[in-house]
Amino acid sequence: MHESIAIAAGLVLLSFSVAALAGFGATVIAVTLGAHFLPIEWWVPRVVSLNIFLMAYLVIRHRGHADFGLLLKRIWPLMGGGMLAGLAVAQFLSGPMLEAALGIFVVLMSARELLSALKVLPRPTRAIPGVVGSALITLAGMIHGIYASGGPLLVYAVSRSGLTKSKFRSTLAVVWLTLNSTLLGAFILQGRFTAEAAQQMLPLLPVVVLATALGEWGHKRIDEARFKMVVYSILLFAGAALLAR
Repeated sequence: MHESIAIAAGLVLLSFSVAALAGFGATVIAVTLGAHFLPIEWWVPRVVSLNIFLMAYLVIRHRGHADFGLLLKRIWPLMGGGMLAGLAVAQFLSGPMLEAALGIFVVLMSARELLSALKVLPRPTRAIPGVVGSALITLAGMIHGIYASGGPLLVYAVSRSGLTKSKFRSTLAVVWLTLNSTLLGAFILQGRFTAEAAQQMLPLLPVVVLATALGEWGHKRIDEARFKMVVYSILLFAGAALLAR
């Protein structure tokens, strides 16, 4: 178990530093890389619970940057409605083909945006239309209801909404704080997050603090253009992770 905690500490430091910098990525990075060492069932409840501490810090510390208008008018209603629809149709739509299609979409879109940021491809001249963004957020909710994997699609939609890096990070932090708090409650009721899991999580809290400090340091020093490259690089990884599952 000491070896497991040491591995977890290294991956939490990496994934939570990225999440503190960009506002997302902790779960997909920690679980995808960590699955090579420990079962996914071990990672998910622990990473989700630790992620709540990071997102709570970002929400409280940077609450002035969160776009609550976007949250109240679009993200929460559309993603919430989509998630309910996804839960309702999960038994009919779930399957590897749908998850693979999501992974392909995220890989292609993030690769295109990344190549545009690197000036290999021409940068899009128009912002993503509002109706398309709303459809993507709704679809993100549906995918989240079916697979609990709607994050990459939501991040892509929000990344094209014209938010500054600080608004982008803080707005996503509010989303993950609410979603992960709900998930943790479900894990406790299901017996997936136990007293033993909480005990194993405690040594990782100082690592989260260190990762938060590293992410904050990086966020202050990275400019908007490089920030977008970081966002689409993480999305590319997330899409590839969906394909590899």
